[in-house]
Amino acid sequence: MAELAFSLAAKLIERLSSIASEEICLAWGVQADLQKLGRTMSTIRDVLLDAEEKQARNSGLRIWLRQLKDVFLDAEDLLDEFECEALRRQVRRFFSRSNPVAFDLRVGHGIKDIRARLQELKEDKNFDDLQPCHHHAHLGDHLRENRNTTHSFVRASEVIGRDTEKNTIVDLLMQQGDDHQGGVNGNVSSEDVGELYFKELWDRSFFQNVKDCAFFYQFDMHDLIHDLVQSVAQGESLTVDSAGTKGVSENVRHLTFLEDGQNVSTTLQKLNKVRTLSVHSCENIDQSFLSTCISRFKYLRCLGLVNASWELLPSSIGSLKHLRSLILAGNEKITALPNSICKLQSLQTLVLSGCVNLEELPRDMRKLISLRSLVITTKQSSFPENGVGCLTSLRFLVIMECSNLTCLPRDMSYLTSLRTLVIAICEQLDLVMENYQVISLRLQKLWIKGVPRMVALPEWFQGAANTLQVLVIEDCENLEALPGWLTSFKSLRRLKLKSCPKLLSLPDEMHRLTALTEVRIADCPDLERRCQHDTGEDWPKISHVPNVSFEGL
Repeated sequence: MAELAFSLAAKLIERLSSIASEEICLAWGVQADLQKLGRTMSTIRDVLLDAEEKQARNSGLRIWLRQLKDVFLDAEDLLDEFECEALRRQVRRFFSRSNPVAFDLRVGHGIKDIRARLQELKEDKNFDDLQPCHHHAHLGDHLRENRNTTHSFVRASEVIGRDTEKNTIVDLLMQQGDDHQGGVNGNVSSEDVGELYFKELWDRSFFQNVKDCAFFYQFDMHDLIHDLVQSVAQGESLTVDSAGTKGVSENVRHLTFLEDGQNVSTTLQKLNKVRTLSVHSCENIDQSFLSTCISRFKYLRCLGLVNASWELLPSSIGSLKHLRSLILAGNEKITALPNSICKLQSLQTLVLSGCVNLEELPRDMRKLISLRSLVITTKQSSFPENGVGCLTSLRFLVIMECSNLTCLPRDMSYLTSLRTLVIAICEQLDLVMENYQVISLRLQKLWIKGVPRMVALPEWFQGAANTLQVLVIEDCENLEALPGWLTSFKSLRRLKLKSCPKLLSLPDEMHRLTALTEVRIADCPDLERRCQHDTGEDWPKISHVPNVSFEGL
């Protein structure tokens, strides 16, 4: 608990310093209050490592730490207000002006409330018993110093993509990756930092049976780790099922409904600090439930409505200005999304997979200026201009199960941040662009699956020649050949080909791909025969590759 509080304090102090230095804070008259808040927080932070040592034998100190963490989390919500306001100002030409006076008063009162609560904890007798420690190492460094004390566990739990509660626990763990945000520069993205954290947890035996699938990881999570994180969460995570709940803490911040529970309304009445809300296949939870959640949970960061039965979402969803992630996977009845979604300037992830009856995307998609991950299923035959293709922050794009789609966004040249592109099960899609030009993409990963109209890789993909690392082509029944220009992709490390029966051979200059470490071919009969070790006609083209296999992907 102390480690988590220390990490939160360090992050908040850094953010306070950054925000307080902005000219806008001086204009609002809150700069001095923010600086005072930062000084109080620094004083408390200095004793938290000592608190870590003493909390095991002091129940009162553990309670004090829980209260402190609660204040820190509320402070984090408050500081997010500044970032949300800054994002809104970036797009103010699209929206009516916000009320700066109301914002000033709300934030000013919030700062004073946080300061008062921190001062009360600072005056608590538990604080008096703690000694300052000025070793301000980052939490990750602190963990690495004690690396030799970790253990491997033998028993594995169920796979993570099938246990919602354990998914929530992983989310709690991975939130520690936010601590590195201040250090992210132009060369290292937050996604890169997140993967580093995942690999650190993997290396420390938090996960087992990890399978690197190039575009995602599959893994098991140990029951003991799950139980450990639950104990650290200390009432912040709650799962509601048909059995109902008892002893609901008002400090719950991660709420999951797994089944049609009987105490839904009762549960909601007790909560207002929820940051994560997940609803899975609950037929009796209706639109009024969602409207209530939106009105109560103003600081919601993640909203997951999986396999729901709604046809429409309330337009009030646009008021969730802190929302980072909106998951609407498997909502087969939904026909439209309110355009108010485009007011969510903090939104980083939008998942619409399996929304097979979605008539069209919101018209103002370009206003989602923070969007980094987008998964789309739609009935549209084409994407309108000034929409998806103008999302300049987008790094991860999946277009799947779009049965009517005939072309990609025509303005894809604006997707300068795109690193991963997945195109799957789009029967009518033609990847060839009109008015052909090489688009300067910085793609690192490309997966094309179930696109029967693709006869050859479109030439505009050459724009990724210097960056592409992973190429997967699957279930493309009419693909006849890989182009010779593919051999100029010097960064290509993994090539996977599956169920492309007309693909007969590899390009002649494959030996030029010196970075290639893996070639996997499956269900391509003629190509498999030609690539057999030593005997195949195409074997010399890939004999330099360390890992060549003919198994399923």
